[in-house]
Amino acid sequence: MNLSSLKASQAVVLGLSLAASGQAFGVDYRQIISLNELHPTASSNTSITGVTEIGGEFLFTISGPVFGDSLIVLGDGSNILVDSLDYANASGEPTQGFDLGQAALGLGNPAIIADRRSDAVYSLNLSTGALTSLASNADLNIATTGTSANLTEQAIDPDGNIVVYETNMSNDSLLLITPGGAISELASASELTTNVGNNTLNGFTISPTEKKLFFGDDGSDNIYSLDYSGASNDYEIILTEAQIIAVTGRSDVRVDKMLYAPDGLIYFYEDGADSIYSFDPDNAPGTLSLVISDSDLIAGPAENDIVGGLTWVNGNIGWWYFINRNGEGTGLYAIPEPTSLAIFGVGAMLLGTRRRQSR
Repeated sequence: MNLSSLKASQAVVLGLSLAASGQAFGVDYRQIISLNELHPTASSNTSITGVTEIGGEFLFTISGPVFGDSLIVLGDGSNILVDSLDYANASGEPTQGFDLGQAALGLGNPAIIADRRSDAVYSLNLSTGALTSLASNADLNIATTGTSANLTEQAIDPDGNIVVYETNMSNDSLLLITPGGAISELASASELTTNVGNNTLNGFTISPTEKKLFFGDDGSDNIYSLDYSGASNDYEIILTEAQIIAVTGRSDVRVDKMLYAPDGLIYFYEDGADSIYSFDPDNAPGTLSLVISDSDLIAGPAENDIVGGLTWVNGNIGWWYFINRNGEGTGLYAIPEPTSLAIFGVGAMLLGTRRRQSR
């Protein structure tokens, strides 16, 4: 799908979302592709768990409860890079499908993906479809002196390092994994508690130009930044709970699913209001605005306000659902309506990907 028309109308949509009142009115959106189109044979409770734009095409991670449900797909569903058998060979877990998080494009060709089932990090070669272990669960356990590393969030920085949030009850911490697989502790549980007040973090995203991680915290309900470019980590509150409540109008805050987008704004899904908001990280309190409300999400084609994650769709914000509501299937959606169906034809030629028949 060629979504160039999105760029022309982007200013109109963002103009609404950045209105002085902080409200977006009657925002429309359309489905880009459904889960059924991507994976026609998927069993019930299969869901999209990540969408990443790469070379003008989308990389989808799909996870399900039955062996064979889980796939990594580039494009429209005909180009399967990784299936459940490939994953079993790479992970050593022959009876399980994977539960992949959001892919991130590393330096050069590979996509870096954290898997929440094997709790390990993998590198995916987009040219050959080869899935290889970058950091195994055993490697992560050694780095954290824990016994059961549990990966819940991940983001990639400009140098190709992946930052993961590892939780194993008493030793929640941030780990940094280099493109070569070296693992180091970026922030310990005690450091997170001291600087954030809690260590229950959500919604990782990293600046595309600097080593600065943005995240929400379930304890304080603030949004923080962590600059890890220097000899010591520098934490800053970007938005307080009170500042967020002033725009959402709710009594509580649950920040989730964040995206540092190419337009320089950070978008996030607020799980209490079931709405998407945006802000300029250089002036977050002054620019925090509603992009699309829960009522508009429900009024649209998905009839669903439970957003699974955020991505960028050729000039505007997009998102996917992983919960089937009101009989509507999961899929990728964006503001505003795309005008053609050519977006899935570009990346395959650029990346020279391995092709298979859908299974």
